Formats: sequence, structure tokens, C-alpha cells
Amino acid sequence: MLLTLLLTACARDSEASLRDRLGQWFYLGSTQYFVSNRQCTGAMVSVNVAHARQSVVVHNDWNAANYAFINDAMVAVQIAGASPAQTIEVMQQSRVNNFGREALSVAALAGACFEDKAVARKVRDALMRRGALLAFDRDSRGLMILDPAFDRLFFVSGEIW
Repeated sequence: MLLTLLLTACARDSEASLRDRLGQWFYLGSTQYFVSNRQCTGAMVSVNVAHARQSVVVHNDWNAANYAFINDAMVAVQIAGASPAQTIEVMQQSRVNNFGREALSVAALAGACFEDKAVARKVRDALMRRGALLAFDRDSRGLMILDPAFDRLFFVSGEIW
């Protein structure tokens, strides 16, 4: 019991609190994978509907998403012909703000947080999937990828330093 208490104390998030946060923006199904420790939180959740809730403004233009990041705590972008990895790359080069840099720094944690190799491959595939939705929540420093091809939502957050 003491070990469980110590491990819980070292976690960044609980599964329930993460599901509450994600449920504001997406139609969640069951949690397929969840890990949370001092460095990062990672999750793979099935979705019942493969798009964001109506309350989420999904930008289809990199510049609009960059400007929205100035004022909005959560920003989502989905470009039909681009993957989330391409979106991060383009937005990281923008001089408007930190959306791309923040997303890139959190994406770097994905390998360490998704220790299960099969899940890590699914995250990598979602990052490369053209038309997948990329979202970033500044409050949790959480990066989300909604992969509509397989009805999956991935979440990763943490601190690099």
C-alpha cells in the first residue's frame, strides 16, 4: 500500500482528471493506455466520434492557429493535406508565438512516455497521418493528436528540463 501511495504521489496526473480535461474537447471512449510519472503523462483513448466537440474551434490555417494561440488556452488545427508533424514544423518556424515550439518540446517526450512499443508506433503513425487533428492545451502543456483513421486520441504532456 505504501508503494502505491508513493507511486501515485510521483504521478503528474490521474487517469480520471485527464479524462475530465479531454472530455471537454473530445467524445471519449475507453482508455487504451495511460501512464503518468514525474516527467510526463501519456494516454491513448478511443473516441466515439472522430472529431472535436463543437465547442472547439478547429483552425484549418496555420497562421490562424498561431494567432489564436496568443489568446486561447487550447488551440486545435487540422490541415487536410498536412500531418501533425508537418504542422508542428511549419508552426515552429513562425515568428508569431510559441505554438510550434511548445508542441515540439512536448512531442519530444512521446518516446519516453509511451514505453509500450506498439502504442509508440501508433503515436508515431498518428503524428505522420495527413489530416489528423493537432491540439495543444497551454494549461497542462498537453499535446493531443486525434487520429480519425483509427478513432484514437493521443495525449502527452510534461517538462523536458
